[in-house]
Amino acid sequence: MIQATFRWRRSLLAFPLTLLLVAVLAGCQSKDGKVTGTVTYQGKPLQSGTVQFNGPDNKGDSAVIQSDGTYTAGKVPLGANKVTVTTNAGGTGLKPPAPLPGMPPVPEAVAIPGKYGNSETSGLSLDVKAGRQTFDIPLQ
Repeated sequence: MIQATFRWRRSLLAFPLTLLLVAVLAGCQSKDGKVTGTVTYQGKPLQSGTVQFNGPDNKGDSAVIQSDGTYTAGKVPLGANKVTVTTNAGGTGLKPPAPLPGMPPVPEAVAIPGKYGNSETSGLSLDVKAGRQTFDIPLQ
């Protein structure tokens, strides 16, 4: 009788713990992806600018384009994303700031066609999956 009661209590405890474990593991699934790549314009790496991912439910992520043309966006929403690329060329009329001592100079912004800055006209899109993926962006 005592063994039966012990087994019954142990099974009562195991069931909620199993449900909790399943719930925790289900919540750990990534709801975004990490996208890396290189942006080129007319075959040359774009040295500055921003890549913007516009995903489902008005969610998105952006990444700064590095001086070698590479970018990394770490929290891109899963699913169909429209992509835009923008630079600061010709926008402010201000000269770039002088570099700080010991720092490399700020790369000059390159003007790219305005269509790439609009998600409806850029022609750039990516179906983002969970985990890491590469998306190189060749602009013409």
